[in-house]
Amino acid sequence: FANISFDTGAMTAVAHGLEEFIEVAGARRLVLGTDLYSGRPHFRVAFPLVELQAMGLDNNDAEAIFNLNIRRLLTPLVPASAIS
Repeated sequence: FANISFDTGAMTAVAHGLEEFIEVAGARRLVLGTDLYSGRPHFRVAFPLVELQAMGLDNNDAEAIFNLNIRRLLTPLVPASAIS
C-alpha cells in the first residue's frame, strides 16, 4: 500500500505503538498531526510529539515525520512556495 500514510492527529495518550509502526511501515509513512489547538482539556499536551521525541529518532526519520512527509503529500495540491 505505497499510497497510504498515517497521521498522529487523533492520538490523545501515550503508548500508541509508533515505534512499531515506524519499524513496519517506515518513517516515510508517518506524519505528525496534533489536536493541541482544539482547546479541550485532554489535548493540552501533544502526546504524539512527546512520544516521538522520547524515541530518540535519528535525524532523517525525525525530519521526515515532522516536516518532509507532509510537504511531500501536499506538494501536488499546493505550490511548494506556499508551504515553505
